[in-house]
Amino acid sequence: MYKLLVRNLFGLLFPSSEAVNGTTLPSIRPQFFKDTIYLWSYKETHTQTDIKNNKYYRDVQAANRLGLGLNSYLDKSPAADISIIVVPQSYRRWRERGFHHLEDIVKESEYGKNLKPNILTKKTHTKRQTHVDRGERERQQAGTFACRPAAASKLRGTVILFDDVITSGATMNAARAALAPHLHPETKLICLALAH
Repeated sequence: MYKLLVRNLFGLLFPSSEAVNGTTLPSIRPQFFKDTIYLWSYKETHTQTDIKNNKYYRDVQAANRLGLGLNSYLDKSPAADISIIVVPQSYRRWRERGFHHLEDIVKESEYGKNLKPNILTKKTHTKRQTHVDRGERERQQAGTFACRPAAASKLRGTVILFDDVITSGATMNAARAALAPHLHPETKLICLALAH
């Protein structure tokens, strides 16, 4: 009942398409998967294309479009004090790509100044999620993230834990498990993904 009410409210707040900076984007349609809010279906061609182009080719236009979707969601948030922590990638993955695709999206959005890097790190390199089954995803992600407790405890207001795609929820759950115990009790944690 609650999720149906929230979905209907999201439908009123976020119409089916919107023009932003002269670009017509399919509007976000926030929905829940487990405890994570996601903005689009990964089955939508534009979503899948932009996420892949941003992640693997560092396509600035794709990052900008995804950042506009992030803006659309956060602009309608009642939270005044927002901090964004991206789900980190391992050092090995960063070396392979030479950039962090999630940080690029946040930096392309109007919320780049809210990015809080290095609070959460991935201490263990894991296989790509697309190369393992759901059971292995859960096992390989458990305990792979580390948090800087002193930095996390200083955050106030709303903390957005941000990822591009949520499939099984294993990565988001592991990242949340590392971060949440170190947040101030009055800090609100929202897990947000671009797509599911």
